[in-house]
Amino acid sequence: MDLFWLAAYPLANGKAANKNPDFNYFPSADYVDLWQYTDNLLGYKVDGSITVTDNAINLFNPEGAPKGANKSKWVKKSGTFTLAEDLHLHESPHIDSPSIALLKKGDVIKFDATLQGPKRLWLRQPRATSTYGYIVARDKYDKPLGKID
Repeated sequence: MDLFWLAAYPLANGKAANKNPDFNYFPSADYVDLWQYTDNLLGYKVDGSITVTDNAINLFNPEGAPKGANKSKWVKKSGTFTLAEDLHLHESPHIDSPSIALLKKGDVIKFDATLQGPKRLWLRQPRATSTYGYIVARDKYDKPLGKID
């Protein structure tokens, strides 16, 4: 099986990279199976990579990936989301990624895509700086955290 591994990341100039990849910097190449997002993970000067396709998961787990593993894909869908509680807007679609802002109950955001991950439903919010913010619309218990229109 042939895999396409791509190293693409901003230069850290000796700074430690976060443990979570910056999906705003994800390479715009086709057929990427593995993505190295840093060469200085947590300051240990080791590569940080993630698998992004089932091909890569199956290579590392020849018995087959767990049912439903890594099949999440962004779906273009526009709408608004009204928060039912205070929620963090994240830098990337990971619950541990840094917060951009704390949004308040009743706030309404516009989104342009959804991602149903293995545990959460994420919404992607376009930002004025040509980047994105990410917010959880359904938590890991499948509880809606607001209303999608």
